Amino acid sequence: EPAISSDGKKIVFISNRQKDRVEKMLYLDIFVVDIDGKEERKIKTPAGPKRAPVFSPDGKYIAYIGRRYPEHWVGWRNKYLWLASVDKAKVVNITASFDRSFDAYTVDDSGHYADDFLKFSDDGRFIYYPLLDRGNVNLYAVDVKERSISKVTEGDEVIYAFDYDGKDTFAVASSNVVDPGNLYLIKSGKRKQLTGINKRYFSMHRIPKPEELWFEGYKGRRIQGWLLKPPGFNRKKRYPLIVQIHGGPHAAYGNSFFHEFQVLAAKGYIVFYSNPHGSVGYGEKFAKELHNRWGIPDTKDIMKAVHLLSRRKYIDKKRMGVMGGSYGGFMTNWLIGHTDIFKAAVTMRSVVNMLSFFCSDFGFALPKEFKGFWWRNKNFDFYWNMSPIKYVTRMKTPLLIIHSEQDHRCPISQAEELFVALKLLKRDVEMVRFPLEPHGLSRHGSPRRREKRLEFILKFIEKHLKR
Repeated sequence: EPAISSDGKKIVFISNRQKDRVEKMLYLDIFVVDIDGKEERKIKTPAGPKRAPVFSPDGKYIAYIGRRYPEHWVGWRNKYLWLASVDKAKVVNITASFDRSFDAYTVDDSGHYADDFLKFSDDGRFIYYPLLDRGNVNLYAVDVKERSISKVTEGDEVIYAFDYDGKDTFAVASSNVVDPGNLYLIKSGKRKQLTGINKRYFSMHRIPKPEELWFEGYKGRRIQGWLLKPPGFNRKKRYPLIVQIHGGPHAAYGNSFFHEFQVLAAKGYIVFYSNPHGSVGYGEKFAKELHNRWGIPDTKDIMKAVHLLSRRKYIDKKRMGVMGGSYGGFMTNWLIGHTDIFKAAVTMRSVVNMLSFFCSDFGFALPKEFKGFWWRNKNFDFYWNMSPIKYVTRMKTPLLIIHSEQDHRCPISQAEELFVALKLLKRDVEMVRFPLEPHGLSRHGSPRRREKRLEFILKFIEKHLKR
């Protein structure tokens, strides 16, 4: 993530110079090097993950996004905006009082995330960055002098890229729940749409807008969710419900376009998705609730929503399904091991066994993120009790397992463990393997295999949820 100073004489970059870069993967440092490469020096900053370094216009400071606590890999802790002096051993967290993490994305299947860079105003007074808060990613301005933060944009949207002229003009690429994305110009506070991508398609198709709803979840806290109804929805009819669960676990759904959800709605399903405890965009305490407690507070949130929704007359509580990927797949596995309320489930790129999960590319982080090595003290029981496969004999819900063979985050052996166990128990289970695809098949896979994935999902849930 290198950046060049405004005078063109220096480059700032992030590097890990630890002897054991696996054990200390997140012990990152910031370095400044002359453009001719003759002199390099380390800038004093706290140990921890860092990204997006950039020089101030006068070259005296470096702004970056980061946090302390390099031992926490998953990321329930907030990331903040820091300002480090180039010439003095001084660094300050200028957004310490703002209880939001400097993350700029929501979960969808578009394959794009917010451009990870900061922008200074020409006078060095303000730093701009898109920030996630309660499902929206808006553009924010941080006042370096006052250490305050304010919104530049307002709206139910997800800004996933932006640029700035240093004065009063911004270009932003933005998505919302009914539009995959368009380009806008913001000048002196006035906004103008520059592109009309998909305009012709939208003129010929109805794209339903989800209903945002808040409900009371774990510990009485308010949880944000969305309910997407089929085009031409008729409240006198009864529809099957599909509950979608996001991965992460410290991620979030939001007001961005989600193609998969729209496909399901177009096929006659009501789709519910939410940000239970552990999600980001609601403060550090909310995200921390899931620490060492995978499947506990979020189960209470999700099941509370399911029971509330099942009371609605247009939802057929005898035809409800659940699905999710990565941690959402973990939760799908977990739920069908603890309830029989769902009549179909689809688990994708999921975690099944927390003990064998140590063999993933994430394994090195598990001892630090949770309670240490599984072979020490009583940790075996801790990891086993948090493994969905422990509850496999309780799983009665028909299940479709989808997994990619080149998934290093959740190796395909996770799926194989669950598939074989359910087959031996003579349960209704199917498994689909995608060759040559990574963990992010749904958003980064080849177009044809992404299409096939949706076809497998539709075929399976239609078999079990459509009358």
